[in-house]
Formats: sequence, structure tokens, C-alpha cells
Amino acid sequence: MKNLRRVYQLPDGSLAIVNPAWDDGVLGFGRTAHQTEAEWYEWAITYGIDPAWVSMGDVDAASLPAREFRDQWRHDGKKVYIDPELETAERWVRVRRERNQLLTESDGLMARANETGVKANEWKAYRQALRDVPSQADPRSIEWPVKPKHNSGDALIE
Repeated sequence: MKNLRRVYQLPDGSLAIVNPAWDDGVLGFGRTAHQTEAEWYEWAITYGIDPAWVSMGDVDAASLPAREFRDQWRHDGKKVYIDPELETAERWVRVRRERNQLLTESDGLMARANETGVKANEWKAYRQALRDVPSQADPRSIEWPVKPKHNSGDALIE
């Protein structure tokens, strides 16, 4: 028996995948103990299936794409797939988030470098390279700049 999930399209175009799903009637009722499809729908409404959601049918759980980009899943009437444009946009969001974290982490180190004059130019170049990261062509192959190393006598400079 297939391990089915019911696919719903939400008003914003995204998908919700609900377990258990109603089977096609030939193989049984998926992973539910409901005797009729009406009982399954009653269960679905009880457990938060919004009436604005549109049922897109059932899919086998084994055919679902990786969950890493679940918010970018779409349904074409036959299968669930990851929308490539939405995936790329999400990858850029993640790249910017990482870049911002690295900039934040280097704030204090840059300030210390400016005060001491130790490796200040290296830190400026590193931070500028971080700011330039979003201008790269592909979020799947980001070339991250290398953080400057500290000298053995510069305990406060990484």
C-alpha cells in the first residue's frame, strides 16, 4: 500500500501536505482507520484543514522532494516539485542571512583593528568582500571571503 499524503494548495499558492491521506479506494484508506471518505474529511476539518485550502489530490510520500525547500513546493496536478525560481530566491535569502551574520560577528573585530591599526586594511577588505557576496551569479556556488587571521600577539583580533 502506498504511504499517501493529501496535498492542499493554500490561498498564497504554497502547499500543505497532510498525513494521513485518503487513498484511491482501490488499495484502501492509506494510513487512516476511517471507514468512509466522509469520516476522513471530518477528521481533516477537526485537525485544522482550512476551508480555503484546495485539495490537489494525494501523492505518495516517497515521491515528495527534499524538505529543505518545502516552502517552495508546488503541485502541477500530478506531482509535487520544487519551484526553481522560488528555490533560487530562498537560497539568496539564506546567503544574505549568513553574510549578515558574518558582518555582525566581525563588527567588534573591525573596531578593534581600527583602534590598534593591526590588520585594519585586511578587515576592511574582508567586510567589503562580504558585502559583495550577493553580486555573485549563483547562490548554489558562493565563494565566501576568508576571514583574516590574527597574529600571535594580537589576542583580541581573530
